[in-house]
Amino acid sequence: MKRILLLLAIAWFGALVPRTQAAELTVDLFYDQLSPYGDWVDAGEYGYAWHPRDVAEDWRPYADGRWAYTDAGWTWVSEEPYSWAVYHYGRWTKVNDIGWLWVPGREWGPAWVSFRRSNHYVGWAPLPPEASFGREVTTISSWSDSYYDVGPTQYTFVEVRNFGAPRLRQYIAPQRENVTIINETTNITNIRFENNSVYNGGPDYNVITRESAQPIQRLRLDRRTDVVVSDRNSFRSTVQGDSLRVAAPMLQSSSTTVVAPKNVRRLDRVEVNHGWRDAGDQAATEKLRAKMQAEAKVPAGLPPKPTFQKASATAAGGATEAPASTQPGRTPQSTAETAATPSPKTSTTGNEKATSSTKPNSRNESPVATDPNSSTPTATSADKSATPQPTAKTAKGKKGQRGA
Repeated sequence: MKRILLLLAIAWFGALVPRTQAAELTVDLFYDQLSPYGDWVDAGEYGYAWHPRDVAEDWRPYADGRWAYTDAGWTWVSEEPYSWAVYHYGRWTKVNDIGWLWVPGREWGPAWVSFRRSNHYVGWAPLPPEASFGREVTTISSWSDSYYDVGPTQYTFVEVRNFGAPRLRQYIAPQRENVTIINETTNITNIRFENNSVYNGGPDYNVITRESAQPIQRLRLDRRTDVVVSDRNSFRSTVQGDSLRVAAPMLQSSSTTVVAPKNVRRLDRVEVNHGWRDAGDQAATEKLRAKMQAEAKVPAGLPPKPTFQKASATAAGGATEAPASTQPGRTPQSTAETAATPSPKTSTTGNEKATSSTKPNSRNESPVATDPNSSTPTATSADKSATPQPTAKTAKGKKGQRGA
């Protein structure tokens, strides 16, 4: 009788554990789980973004951890408590005077990076929010640096012999050497769908495992799609034998609205640093830019990169907003999708002059600034942020956070 009562008690207690199935989850999960480790900010047209708290001044994504080779390709493994989210969903952007910001997404991947390598070095850089992946963009390859304007200071390089180290940060080459190193490297990015999952290619495993001073074990990826929301340890990655267990909840799109984080800090200015600012000698960096632009031909059928346009919004803290977006080269289909032609304006930040554009329309959109060292327009702060849309095909009528 006691045994029966014990079993009943265990079953009853198990039923109370708040294990959340994937079908119940949206990007709102990130708001609660990441808040203890960073701040949510209104990053203008990029939407709500997360900024890590209490990190070193030279902190960067994909640095405190290691690479594991799994059946999903090169998978980033880190002991940082937020690693399950920010290295496997969404994308990163660096903002002048702020640092790195993570923009949430729904598609899980082993790592969202651009890879480069030479005989002596291998390096990787976080892909930006413009790097959508999904229905229309099913491959990101050697054209990633040129198409997304990934500059030299975005990259993290280590010597090939140290690629298998369990903690890579101590082996990272000084950033001032990146221009020289990139001139010697080739882009080997190869993100694709394989067996209905995202696969992250890059360095040839059979080659680099022979060159690495430390062995790189092949691991079987065990993706856990359900999580115990109340137990933060359930989000940690663990290696058990030849298996790498990771938290990979399947996130659904928010039906018609995007819920704001409870606490949001508004950024007065969002000027994106694509990695060319303070990269080194100007002549050398311009020569490098030309090399990277010529490295690979962008596929003709690639859809235009998404643009980011703020949505009309109400107050944060549980408030909702309806996102809007527009794609370059496409005629807007409705008034809500129409953006006015920007008029140039010049502003000065410190010793650097930045060109910005003001969009004087009925929604009082905030300006879009351009990093003077980048050819790509950048997002600035807004009263509330819009959700970036991945492609022109999906922009119309789709609402919610970005797809991947």
